[in-house]
Formats: sequence, structure tokens, C-alpha cells
Amino acid sequence: MQLSKRGKIASRPSQQKQLEQLQADEREYQRAMQQRIEERRASAKTQEPSFSESNSKFEAESEYESQSQTVPEQITDRMLRRMLAFSIGPVFFGFTLFPLFYYLKTSQGVDIPVWAVYLVQTMIFGGGLLGISYGILSSSWDPQREGSRLGWNEFQANLPIVLQRFKNPK
Repeated sequence: MQLSKRGKIASRPSQQKQLEQLQADEREYQRAMQQRIEERRASAKTQEPSFSESNSKFEAESEYESQSQTVPEQITDRMLRRMLAFSIGPVFFGFTLFPLFYYLKTSQGVDIPVWAVYLVQTMIFGGGLLGISYGILSSSWDPQREGSRLGWNEFQANLPIVLQRFKNPK
């Protein structure tokens, strides 16, 4: 039983006891983790590598997965250039339309409904989003081949790959 400063029975443990308990739990966790690491190292030393067919298949699959999950830098740079090229026009045009609509409303007295402004802006910025998507899909995914200027052939080749990936994630 613990008493508080005013002489009453404390209902909660002091902060010092909580801190000590947390530190003890942390030390116990560290010891358990260190023990697991040592056990794994010991078991890895005792196991001899076997070159059975299943291990070679596993190694080939893991090598394929590691290669398929990384995209070479030149391909990502190519995608970024194309994304900018195909999306910067609609986005810039969308930003210039805001002052234009304001000018038409205030200076020229043209009453454009708000829904029309929203609709036009949605279509313009949606075009920018499509430009980003087309920029990714129209770039060549082959590191040695740059691809065509507009990338229509690459788009036709890459779109089925992406769609197939969505249908069968693994």
C-alpha cells in the first residue's frame, strides 16, 4: 500500500514504478530477442546448404521476385518525363481558367453558373490525371529501348499487363 503526499492511499502506482516496470519489460524483450537471434545463428551454422531441386526453384523464384519488384532508375526517369509532358498542359490550362472565369464574371458581366465552372475544371484536371496515367503506360518498360515519341505502341503493350495484374494480383 502506498500513501500519497497528503497521507491518502494512492490508487495508482507512482510514475517512478511505472517507469521501472517499463524498463524491466524492455530489458526482458531485448533478452528474448537476443536469444532468438543467437538461436537462428546457431541453427544456420549447423544446417548445410542443400542443392535439391526445391531449393533451386525457391532461389529462382525469390530472385525473380526481387528483380520484378524493383524498377530500374532509367525507366522511372522515363516515366517521370512522360508524366510531366502529358499532364503539365492540362494542369496549367486549368489554373489559367480560374482567373479567366473571374475576369469574365467581374469585368465583362458574363454570368457563368458555378456548376459549369466546376464541370469544366473537373474535366481539365481529369485530363491532367489521364496524362499522368498515360505517361506511365506509354513509356517503354524495357531499359534498353527508349520507345516512340507519343508512346502509343508502348501503351498498347503495357495496358494488358496492368489489367492482367489487376485481375490476378499474384
